[in-house]
Amino acid sequence: MSRNSMTALLLLAFGFWAGCNSRQDWESQTYPTSGTVSINGEAPKDLFVIFLPTEGDVDSRGSMPWGVVQEDGSYQMRTYDICDGAPAGEYAVLLRWPFDRAAPGDRLRSAFSTVDKSPLTYTVQAGKNQLPPIELTGVKVTPLKKSKPFAMGSE
Repeated sequence: MSRNSMTALLLLAFGFWAGCNSRQDWESQTYPTSGTVSINGEAPKDLFVIFLPTEGDVDSRGSMPWGVVQEDGSYQMRTYDICDGAPAGEYAVLLRWPFDRAAPGDRLRSAFSTVDKSPLTYTVQAGKNQLPPIELTGVKVTPLKKSKPFAMGSE
């Protein structure tokens, strides 16, 4: 590899590193934050976990950390970028489980969708945060409707 090729490669790598590790002036410092959720003993895939600051805003734009539960029940919070975590602070934890990611509604019947309804709270500390599991039992969940397969000539 020539000296010019090596220099170009190093500059490109530094550019990617600087771009991935830079914050805008208005962004707060975030810390890796993750946890797990189970509802009635099962992982609620695609459930949204939303952190609402209990005092003030996390930044001048009113950003809110959020995450999406995966098939295994785990989630990683993000505020500005994928899996960047959440700023340190106290949060009310809201849950919303849409019928699908593009559809309105909540399979939890809005039982955890506001500060008044959700008893869940977390504190995010500076550093890596593995939050205690959210384990909800006896929760009424609206089941997904299964669509019937289309059959030709069955009108």
